[in-house]
Amino acid sequence: MIMAWLNQKKEQNSKSDALQAQKDFEDACFSKDDSRKMKAKRITIALRCRAVIDKTFVEGAEVYKKYSVDKLEAIWEQKPVPSIPKAPTFQKIKSINGEVTGYIPKKFASQIYEIAGNYQTKEISIETAIRKTQFIADEISKNLHLEESFKTLNFLRDELKISNTEVKKNHT
Repeated sequence: MIMAWLNQKKEQNSKSDALQAQKDFEDACFSKDDSRKMKAKRITIALRCRAVIDKTFVEGAEVYKKYSVDKLEAIWEQKPVPSIPKAPTFQKIKSINGEVTGYIPKKFASQIYEIAGNYQTKEISIETAIRKTQFIADEISKNLHLEESFKTLNFLRDELKISNTEVKKNHT
């Protein structure tokens, strides 16, 4: 009885956090306020968006890897093909204030999931995955009225640098 009540409370808090994250994002995008306080809020939202994009990319790559295997098995066994994975618009992310909920709009989350899936299944290169995901970050930055866009997928950028360094070493 108590566990059910606690779980219900946790679920309500999670929904409330998600709604607040979406409201904060939309307020930052649609506000005409250019005060120092609003600029700070926009930067905070941008940092959360960057974390959401990175988490969504990683999750999308994992989910699409499983989806592509399940799809091939279904085709092989002449069964119905599973539905395409749906990207979450909310992600729990770590911040200096503890765990918070971050948000990006559905259209961006879906695009990131697809890019990650295409990268995971080697339909696109690492460079293309970074470029396409950065384009989405640039759009979000523009929506947030930021002077400069935030960089995403630093873990892939680092991997690309290491890979390029190794190629250069092998050619010299």
